[in-house]
Amino acid sequence: HGRSSIDQLIEEKVFNSPSGWTLNNLFCYQDIKRVNSLGNPKYINYKGETVNYSRFNYSTFIKKDIISIRGAIPDNYGLWLTVLSIIGFIAMLLFDKKIAFYLLKRSIARKRNSSENITPDNIRENDKPRMKNLLYMILAVLLLLASENLLVYQMVGILDIKYLELFQKVYDILWWLVPAYFITRIIEFYLWLPLERKSKQVIPEVVRKMTNFVIFLLAIFGIVSFVFGKALTGLLATTGMTAMIIGLAVQMNISNVFSGIALNLERPFRVGDWVKIATYDAGKVTDISWRTTKLQDVSGHNWNVPNAYVSESNIINYSYPNNQIFLSHAIPIDLKYKPDLINNLLIEAVSKVEEANEPASRLDGFTEYCANYLVIYQTDDYGKKNELKKQVIKSIWEHLSNNGITPAIRREEIMLVDSGNHQKEENIQIDTEEPKRKNHKFLNKFLK
Repeated sequence: HGRSSIDQLIEEKVFNSPSGWTLNNLFCYQDIKRVNSLGNPKYINYKGETVNYSRFNYSTFIKKDIISIRGAIPDNYGLWLTVLSIIGFIAMLLFDKKIAFYLLKRSIARKRNSSENITPDNIRENDKPRMKNLLYMILAVLLLLASENLLVYQMVGILDIKYLELFQKVYDILWWLVPAYFITRIIEFYLWLPLERKSKQVIPEVVRKMTNFVIFLLAIFGIVSFVFGKALTGLLATTGMTAMIIGLAVQMNISNVFSGIALNLERPFRVGDWVKIATYDAGKVTDISWRTTKLQDVSGHNWNVPNAYVSESNIINYSYPNNQIFLSHAIPIDLKYKPDLINNLLIEAVSKVEEANEPASRLDGFTEYCANYLVIYQTDDYGKKNELKKQVIKSIWEHLSNNGITPAIRREEIMLVDSGNHQKEENIQIDTEEPKRKNHKFLNKFLK
């Protein structure tokens, strides 16, 4: 009457399940049932060892009433799509030498764990492998759909039911493992490689493997629960305990690694910048790995700072947004000199030092014995600032001396009385930088 067999079964309520299952397909086929005749009185006059019966079978396939791509391939296309997808895989493997070479380079680079093996040029080569990886995913899904249709649905009546159940179980497992594998590939090409391209640092192999392990572990949990119908309570308890023990053992390393990822994303400093991290002395950043930040001070000493400590500390970057840093000196000059003269002399003195840029001088205040002048200049190399300060001080001293000017020194007037009650007045020059106890010793010796 133009109705399908499935429609008839549903209409006549031969199959009517309210549990969320629905008819997917049905098959009618004939086979031979062999019965052993030995020892059976019913077949006493039968000469053979087995009796063959013709059997007519009626099989139905049911599936959960949910949206799924499984079983979406029509029966008459299963064989052709399986062959085409296999040919596509073979063609990809034969002509995909660049990916093989690229993976070899990445394997060597990871073993060395050095950013010198990764450059912006060869990282940009990832665009083509990324597209090919997408094509692999499409071919794999197509092969799974077509081959499942061919080996499960179209083999009904040809293969024994136990083999069909085995094939169905294998495909149930593959539908968990194959997506898990491609999720790891997506993370590799769309997360790790862009991070490496941005930071120019190699992602630690332990991070990659740990991520892949978690993804496949979740897939295995799904297989145990949904394919084999086993409870996950005991497995989850064991896995949770193991994960807790491992996490406590490598807690600091994991913290350093994720802090390294955050530092490479936020970029508070770059390799070559001069920075001061918390209480550490200022140093030049020589490397930023996923575990530590390596610094070198002006004396050439090197040390490593854990990334977890760096991410939680105050950071002063002397090289950002530019490399210019300001240096200054306070110069005391006698009050008898005019400020314009002194300012010009100080600027001329600083200008004679090659690496001192944009010198400036101003009168910064008065004391009871001198006028304080503040000399300011810039430099673009923080590592040479101590040597530059020495050169500037020397140039200022020489320039002022050539013009008959010396830095002011505090003088105090002291009245000394001798034994003849005659007052003797002398001017004694006292350097205010010396401790007071030395002045007392000097006066006691003078009085004697």
